[in-house]
Amino acid sequence: MRHSPALVAAIAAALASACHAPGDASNVTKSAPSAVGSDSASVKTANRGVQVEGARGNSRITGSVLFRGPVPTFREPSAPFPECGARTPQDPLRVSGDGHLANAFVYIKDGLPPGDYALPTAPVLLDQRGCDYLPRVFGIRAGQQLVIKNSDKLLHNVRSHADGAGLTQSANSFNVAMPNEGMTLTKTFPEAQVPVALNCDVHPWMRAYGGVVAHPFFAVTGDDGAFSLSGLPAGTYTLEAWHERLGRTSMTIKLGADESASAQLEFKP
Repeated sequence: MRHSPALVAAIAAALASACHAPGDASNVTKSAPSAVGSDSASVKTANRGVQVEGARGNSRITGSVLFRGPVPTFREPSAPFPECGARTPQDPLRVSGDGHLANAFVYIKDGLPPGDYALPTAPVLLDQRGCDYLPRVFGIRAGQQLVIKNSDKLLHNVRSHADGAGLTQSANSFNVAMPNEGMTLTKTFPEAQVPVALNCDVHPWMRAYGGVVAHPFFAVTGDDGAFSLSGLPAGTYTLEAWHERLGRTSMTIKLGADESASAQLEFKP
């Protein structure tokens, strides 16, 4: 039987309407996984391989990182480098009079459900100035841009490696010479790793450490040792602090919805 064109068009329209009825799973749009270094890092569910949005909430963890014990004397490796001029050595163990610890990287190590968190559009800046890396400790997202600058009128090189992360090799590794003042280098760390260590082979005291994580829940402590992680969903988390000279310390903390909790992480000699 031959149907008229008008009848065929009407049947097609009816079928299309049925296929997109409310509640039908076929009406859900699935986004394709993004490449590392794009606007969002790709995190997939274990079974479906589907990119999902990272969980957020209104809970918060605030607290401080402390060092209990006598502060050991700091002796920086010395070498004759007159081109660096008169510089003040950076003691990586900066402890206030009441024991608060600076330059500790604090982050959620475990407990977040799988999910994708959009990357910041602004890069993290790491400067080589006065024969030191500034800042010495920083946090960055896996896939976020890191802009490394040479502000000195002399040769540096930037070597990143897996030192201190329990790894022998890392996709985050690179080694690039930066001979010119004002030169910049843009890199990304494709894998989460705490820490990624960076050093200059020309000036052996020059070191920096990046805490590379797949989510936005991290902080670096200042001289007051304080940190704040906000926007967390309810859950049970492993909260960890890492320090260049002291290693790691962690604790378990349970958060309810819209809850604020305090935490104190302590290091000892």
